[in-house]
Amino acid sequence: MPIYAWCFVFIPFLIWVVVDQNNWNTDLFLSLNHYFASLPDLFWTTLSLFGNGWFSFAVLLPVVFFAPRVIFAALLSGIFTGILSGVSKSYFDTARPASVIDQSSFHIIDSPLLHSAMPSGHTMTAFAIAFAVIFSAPKGALKYSSLIFLIAIGTGLSRIAVGAHWPSDVLIGASFGIFCGLVGTMMIFKIPASKFKTYSILTAVVVLISLVNIYILLNEKLDFSINQPIQYVTAIFLSIHFAIYFSLFMKHRRLMKNHV
Repeated sequence: MPIYAWCFVFIPFLIWVVVDQNNWNTDLFLSLNHYFASLPDLFWTTLSLFGNGWFSFAVLLPVVFFAPRVIFAALLSGIFTGILSGVSKSYFDTARPASVIDQSSFHIIDSPLLHSAMPSGHTMTAFAIAFAVIFSAPKGALKYSSLIFLIAIGTGLSRIAVGAHWPSDVLIGASFGIFCGLVGTMMIFKIPASKFKTYSILTAVVVLISLVNIYILLNEKLDFSINQPIQYVTAIFLSIHFAIYFSLFMKHRRLMKNHV
């Protein structure tokens, strides 16, 4: 992993310093929230889904067929993100916009959230997974890095658009997320690439987690009611890839036995 990657951790942090020192947080939140309201709610709630680990894992699963190490980097980064998010939210314990500003003065999608603002967990997850994917993927896949990065930025902005987070929450979330993504990737690269094979038992166990993911997508609300149809489509998408994977996995195991 290139040393320059760590510079990305400080970019959103430095922007946060400027915003905080100039007391722009509230005005910037209201301006962006009002501006973003011109786009459909479904656009922003869909982007916000990429900050939910269950959805991101489902979308990322097909990568296991050609770059399984990416899956492990994303999962490890996601675990670090969950831990850091929980600890930092408890430490900062800041109020969200809906508990400070008149709720009628800005656009809120679904039920208003009131507590545990700093940092934005969705933004952390999106940036952690994005950087894990970008820096653990094969070189040929780097042509998609700009799109992945833009999705992460869009996820952060969506948290302002839905009325859930201040810009400061999103900026710190991005910084923390990038850090978690790089740490997770760095640790994965310390393990030989030969350990990450598409049809290994370890990879099969990870894919098996998809059953839990499918259940969550079908039976739980991931943040917004409006996203329920997207959850069902994603569950079907995940089920198809799950079936394809284990069909090929069993075929691979039979071939391995025949060669012994």
